[in-house]
Amino acid sequence: MTESNKNKFTMDDTWALKGIAILLMLFHHSFLSPQRYAGDTVIFSPFSETFINQISSASKICVSLFVFVTGFGLAISFSKVKDGQINKWIGTRLIRVMSGFWFVFFLSNVICQIIDGRPWNIYFAEGIVRGVLYFLTDFLGLSSLLGTPSLCGTWWYMSIAVLFVLIVPILVWIDRKFGLITMLCISFFAYIILVPTEYDAKSVFTWLPVLALGVACALHNTFEKICGFFESKPVWYKCGVTLLGWCIVLLFYAKFYEISGSRYYYLRYGLFPFLLIVMLKLSVFKLKGIRGVLGWLGKYSMDIFLTHTFLRQYYLHTFIYSFKYMGGILLVLFVVSLILAIVVSELKKLMHYSQFIDWLIQKCTR
Repeated sequence: MTESNKNKFTMDDTWALKGIAILLMLFHHSFLSPQRYAGDTVIFSPFSETFINQISSASKICVSLFVFVTGFGLAISFSKVKDGQINKWIGTRLIRVMSGFWFVFFLSNVICQIIDGRPWNIYFAEGIVRGVLYFLTDFLGLSSLLGTPSLCGTWWYMSIAVLFVLIVPILVWIDRKFGLITMLCISFFAYIILVPTEYDAKSVFTWLPVLALGVACALHNTFEKICGFFESKPVWYKCGVTLLGWCIVLLFYAKFYEISGSRYYYLRYGLFPFLLIVMLKLSVFKLKGIRGVLGWLGKYSMDIFLTHTFLRQYYLHTFIYSFKYMGGILLVLFVVSLILAIVVSELKKLMHYSQFIDWLIQKCTR
């Protein structure tokens, strides 16, 4: 492997980052606020409950990590598209983005209907016609965008995932036409102008700055430049910068909860996650064993994301939180979520789902 290739943000790095993001997400959803475990006895010792709630809130940056790799990957893919192939690319990417969701969507609807009739109660509470429309809207990942009922609250992310496929080509075009600085400025100012005073996690504009940073890194070989500069320095310099960088990351993480006001959320969910990703690339991801384990976990990240709420909130809440200790609760949630994700993955293989998606893309984009 050449020095340049070694410094690239590779697919292995992407999977590892997703592995870290999914661990942060499980922590974030478990202890975000006392309402998450109301009626349960949870022991946070040696930490205070307030401290864990605040750190859990800070773990919302898991979304930023997912958005960054989405922007990075889509930008690399779109940069290779020839004129006249843009519509085909958009169709292909939309199906690819939604394909993992669709499998879990139908599987969840069938199982939940058998268990407690949840889909019927969610979709058809206002009648058959509205129920069919709500079902189709949720299937298309647009429930959050349109404000319609969804089988699972965590699926709000699918609405912005769909929009990202449409936004990234625009960001790439702006970058090519007017330059990197213009593209970043438009993204950050769009956030400042369009995000309401009250923070809205479900707004695509909240995540536009970190999406733009992912696009910028893909188009301008940012990691190769940063890592190349870093690698050229003596050992004492590398150690000092690494230590200082991680101190800044940890300090920012500790003070994350104190950064209030939507006008500063681009620091929380844009610049800070980017600094974290850079530090991971410069240090943790160079440890192949750790990167390999995180990468293996990252390959199940989407299925864990799509299904864990059914376990943590709807069906196994009492069982999971019965372990009382914070670490035990997280471990149990992680294990059962991972097992379910592996089962879903094996079902996809058994049903030749990836071949079906390839066939669907060929039919829809020819």
